[in-house]
Amino acid sequence: MTPADVHLLTMARAWAAYPAQYRTRFGEPIGTDYAIGPAWAHVGYALHDLLGLVAMDNHEPGTDAGAVSGLIITALRDEGYPDEEDTSDES
Repeated sequence: MTPADVHLLTMARAWAAYPAQYRTRFGEPIGTDYAIGPAWAHVGYALHDLLGLVAMDNHEPGTDAGAVSGLIITALRDEGYPDEEDTSDES
């Protein structure tokens, strides 16, 4: 595993842990927060995209980017977000 793989996994772990911390603090799912929820989801989609790009470029054994990406999609679904980010209103 490369140092870059370790850093990506650290980001993904921190991102995935945030909804539980949010729920403990505020008593509701992060997906119900109209400011923090979408920002959290946007980071998840970006991590998912980044892992896909790394997987295409990484020719060494290391992180199973597909498995980590799958966990990100599952976390997004658990909080009420779709599998893909809706970018239709972005310019």
